[in-house]
Amino acid sequence: MMRKIINFYKRLHLNYIKEIIFVSLLNIIAVVGCISLYILFKQMNYLIILPIVFLILNACIIYRYIYLLNKINLDNLNSINDSFMYFYLEINNQIQPLEALNNVKSYSPITISENLTLLLDEYRKENSVNSFIKFANKYYSLAIEDLMVAVYEVVSNPTNKKINDFNKSFKEYINRVDVITSASHKKQYSFITLTPVISTGIVLIIVIISTVLLVRGYING
Repeated sequence: MMRKIINFYKRLHLNYIKEIIFVSLLNIIAVVGCISLYILFKQMNYLIILPIVFLILNACIIYRYIYLLNKINLDNLNSINDSFMYFYLEINNQIQPLEALNNVKSYSPITISENLTLLLDEYRKENSVNSFIKFANKYYSLAIEDLMVAVYEVVSNPTNKKINDFNKSFKEYINRVDVITSASHKKQYSFITLTPVISTGIVLIIVIISTVLLVRGYING
């Protein structure tokens, strides 16, 4: 379980120790704050509001993680797209696929370049699709995995048919990236649109609860 949590934070490029401490402190501050207000003012509404504050706080934390995850996934998809555009261009200009794949390193961000170096080293040893799958698994994307299988097919068997098959796969990948990007932007827009409505609703609930408790306290003397 702990290993999964650590891997999750690594995937988000966050320090898991700092992040766990940060989230824990936020929740402790919220709990202590509400309890302190109750002790000071002897109003039950501060304790009743506590679960609402807790839910809002953790919903914001979860949304932050979702936002970061989507952003990283999109960055990965677009980076692979940009890098393998050079592969696409080179193999369609009579350059051998294995050489073209090696050349992609020169046009790629440092992380992709390093991962491609590992891929090529393993491929030369094993001569199998495994190294391409390992490369794809680092980016947690089925679209990238499908693309890398297509790259393997053309590298292992560089015929005109395989090049044409790769061209088709690469164009499909570009379309998938466009669809995922568009869907991600729509989700972000929807959340931004709904945020004021949700916030207003939460504030109204808190005001209603507080008013009811204050009136009840007044009536009871």
